[in-house]
Amino acid sequence: MAGQVSPANFRFLFRQDRGTIDRSTWAAGTLILIGAFAVLLVAQAALNRTGYLAKVGLTGLFVMATMLLATCYYFLSAKRFRDRGRPAVLALALPAVGFVDAALHFLQPPTGGIFPLWLATLADVVLAAVTLWNLVELGFMPGEVPAPAGPND
Repeated sequence: MAGQVSPANFRFLFRQDRGTIDRSTWAAGTLILIGAFAVLLVAQAALNRTGYLAKVGLTGLFVMATMLLATCYYFLSAKRFRDRGRPAVLALALPAVGFVDAALHFLQPPTGGIFPLWLATLADVVLAAVTLWNLVELGFMPGEVPAPAGPND
C-alpha cells in the first residue's frame, strides 16, 4: 500500500491504530490532515468577525475539529512508529505537546502578565522540536519491521 490514500483505506489510515504503513503513505496522509487543518484555520479566521455568541460557538467547533484531526494524526503516526519498530504510544507526543502549547498561549493573555510569557515561548520551542523529530523519524527514516511474507514468497 505504498503511498496510497483512498476512500477504501481511509478507515484503516485515520480511524485505527493497528497495522503498519510506509513513509510515503504517512506523508500523503499527513498532507491531507495539514490541508484539512489549513481549511479550518482559514474558515475560522473568515468567520471570526461575527458576534460574541457566534464566535464562542465557532471556536468550540474549531477546537472539536482540531481534536478530531489530532486523533487522526495519532492513528496515522502510530502505524508508522510501529513500522519503525518503535512503540505506537510515541504518536501521542506531537498532539499532546501541541495541545499543551495551545493551552499555555490561551492562558497567557487573560492572566494579565502574571503568567510568564517565557513559558509559552518555551512551549513553542518544544513543539517545534517535537514536530521536527516527528518529521525526521516518520518521514525520512526507513521502516525496520520486515513486511509479512506473501503467499508467493
